[in-house]
Amino acid sequence: MVGALQDDHHHRRYYLPALLARYRRAFANIRTWVYEDSGTLIEHQLINGELDAALMIASTLESASSFDTLTLIRSPWCLWAPVRHRLAGLGTAVSISELRGEPVVELRSEELERAAGDLWRRSGHEPSVSARTRSVEATRNLVATGCGISILPEVLYGGVALP
Repeated sequence: MVGALQDDHHHRRYYLPALLARYRRAFANIRTWVYEDSGTLIEHQLINGELDAALMIASTLESASSFDTLTLIRSPWCLWAPVRHRLAGLGTAVSISELRGEPVVELRSEELERAAGDLWRRSGHEPSVSARTRSVEATRNLVATGCGISILPEVLYGGVALP
């Protein structure tokens, strides 16, 4: 399946709550709190000692050598497409060139935009963006209802990896 999305909520895979619950059980005496911000700001806060730890996309770090990193998850890029899309259900890898001209729903995130932009640039193709959103759920629903396709890490939805 090439990340075929129906207009339902049966395929959610959020890893942060389970990871955080395990951490809190193992280290009950350590105070934890969660907030979201730009990767650049969080990286800056780590370097300046304002934060002790962060969960981030390591491939987009600007100053990775400034601190220790530990890879928790490796997540390949996947195509999200509506159920009736020509590439849905193939069960095979899809090349970026096969997506040329497809309308794209873009999930707005500094880290994802940088990494996806690199992916498109390496292919020599520019995405034809039909919608931009900061919400994974909005991206999921826009794709499911045929607004376009999206290329995102598999960890956000279990699909098939791009080569």
